[in-house]
Parts: sequence; C-alpha cells; structure tokens
Amino acid sequence: MSSLPSQLRPARLDPAFKQSLRPFLGTILLRRGRVTQERLDAALAEVERSGRRLGDILLERRWLYESELAQALAEQNELDYVDIAARSVDPKVAARLPRDFAEYFRAVPVRTMSSGAVMVAVADPADLDAEILRIILHADVQLVVGELTAIRQAWRHCP
Repeated sequence: MSSLPSQLRPARLDPAFKQSLRPFLGTILLRRGRVTQERLDAALAEVERSGRRLGDILLERRWLYESELAQALAEQNELDYVDIAARSVDPKVAARLPRDFAEYFRAVPVRTMSSGAVMVAVADPADLDAEILRIILHADVQLVVGELTAIRQAWRHCP
C-alpha cells in the first residue's frame, strides 16, 4: 500500500483525532433539553476558571441529575447506558476487579456476557483504558456507562 501515491492511500484516523470528532457534552445536554444555554454558559465559565469537569459542575449546582449525565456520556462515547443497582451486579464478577482499581477507574464489573466478555460499568469512559481492564480481568471488556453513585454502591462486592 505504501507504493500508492499519497492521494490514493486510505486516510487513517489516530485515536486523538477520532476523539476530537465526539460531540461535546454540552451540545448533547442542550439537544436533549437537559440544560439551558444560560446554565451551560455559566457552567462552562466555571470549567474555564476551575479546570473542573462540566458534568461535575452541573451536578453540584443541581442543574442536572446523575442519570442524565450518565446517559449523555454514554451517547457522547457511543456506549450503552445501564441503570445498575447493586443487586443487579454479579458479586462473583465484581470480585474480579480489586477495589483500588475499581475506585481509580470509577468502574465495576457487572456481569459476564454470553460472548465471555465482562460488562464493566464506568462513570466516565474518559477515566480509563479498556486495555488495562482487559488485562486485569483476563477477559474482553464491554464498557457501558452507569451512574457513579450506583457504581460506588456496587464496590462492596470488590475485594
């Protein structure tokens, strides 16, 4: 393929460029009617001042529910949203991830899929590297987005 002239070579997207193609979280929340432009502008100004995450600011100001943030993050990252409750987490599967890793990644293994992959709920996909999770769990990983509060409650199943 390297013998092809550069104009005919297929373009390759590096991960950083592909990441930049994701829709902005604020745009998703506006489109879904979960936040007003005025509130978004105020929260973005706080992001600029403090360097904190937009979602954290919106939650802190109670302009957004945690489930709405999780659903928007799922859409942004083209993942499924899962409304997990601690009772829906398979304790044997959750126990495969040491608690310090679970807390660091803000994640919890939920269940083993029919394919053998482990479904892992994360609060924010930007917080982790799925390849590291794959190595720790010794299995393929299927990421889903869940609410941080529910994920933290499920940590009681992690060793």
